[in-house]
Amino acid sequence: MDLPAVGSFVDGCAVRRVGSLPFALLRDRIDELIQVDNDQVCGAIRALYEDTRTLVEPAGALARRRDCSPGPRAGPSAGSPWRRW
Repeated sequence: MDLPAVGSFVDGCAVRRVGSLPFALLRDRIDELIQVDNDQVCGAIRALYEDTRTLVEPAGALARRRDCSPGPRAGPSAGSPWRRW
């Protein structure tokens, strides 16, 4: 997946395309690539703050955003102790 542009808000993970070597190494270890927008990242930062009173950088909130994805895509994290929104 190639993105036409990337912002600088989640600068620790902002790439237009996943590199071919990293993707080749991880291909068998990942289920999917997802795209999230700034509002979703902000929601994850807020949820982490509300749950733990911890401030995290945007790239660090991405794992939380995935954990809180609604529906069956939540997969193994369905029993997560984190509150879903």
